[in-house]
Amino acid sequence: MADLSINCAGIKSPNPFWLASAPPTNSGGQIQRAFDLGWGGAVWKTLGDQIINVNSRFWSLDYGSTRMMGLNNIELITARPWETNIREIIETKKKYPKNAVIVSMMIESKQEAWHEAVKEVNDTGCDGIELNFGCPHGMSERGMGSAVGQVPEYTKMITEWVKEVAEVPVLVKLTPNISNVAVTGRAAAAGKADGISLINTINSIMGVDLDNFAPFPASMAKARTAVIAARPSNRLRSIWSAPSRRTPTFASPFPASAASRRGRMPSSSWCSAPPACRSVPPSCITAIASSRT
Repeated sequence: MADLSINCAGIKSPNPFWLASAPPTNSGGQIQRAFDLGWGGAVWKTLGDQIINVNSRFWSLDYGSTRMMGLNNIELITARPWETNIREIIETKKKYPKNAVIVSMMIESKQEAWHEAVKEVNDTGCDGIELNFGCPHGMSERGMGSAVGQVPEYTKMITEWVKEVAEVPVLVKLTPNISNVAVTGRAAAAGKADGISLINTINSIMGVDLDNFAPFPASMAKARTAVIAARPSNRLRSIWSAPSRRTPTFASPFPASAASRRGRMPSSSWCSAPPACRSVPPSCITAIASSRT
């Protein structure tokens, strides 16, 4: 069998196929099953202060005869307790020492809060930390998610805070909801990030509930931001190509092995993935855009 092992930003993995931070990486059991099926790594669904998700969180878009050519969501970070996630991360890493376990984090923009959280994540034995500066859903008033990723100065500042105490490589997940994502990428590099991941969800409106005058999905008859999760189709292939086009943009501040791209794979690319990896929905894949080392 061919050697598919990689070293991305100092994170080693048996192959370049990782599960991105998403509902399928919301627990140790899910990630362990993925590793059994051949996935090389996984980014744990974003940890932070426990939240309560709303319902309904998803809506699909039909176009002509094409059903579900687009899928949106207003999914937040993990709704599971911090302590539960930390315990399962430790258990998963002990059981699968050769697989990459990356912990995604979204913390309030206070230096002491980041330091405390990162120190606890250090103790899990994880292989890396991903800073979620891309999530556009909620809590912007607390300086979290895309509220950070849309301001290069904040991106640099918080990355520096994390690097002060992190004992593993630090990746920064960027938001595409900015005029020039390369500016934020360079800010992450200036903050001494070890790598970047492109991209988080793209803001859009899939439809409008004319009874409630709110975008779908209309949760509790109140307007919510609707976000496309890149689904392979002729009309939305550009969402997969967006991070692909942007990856070379960051060749200067980062080495070739320190960038990854996120999103649904087009069906043509998905068919070329290893059989074990095709058993998991392509919406959750992270394709590492790096040279094998």
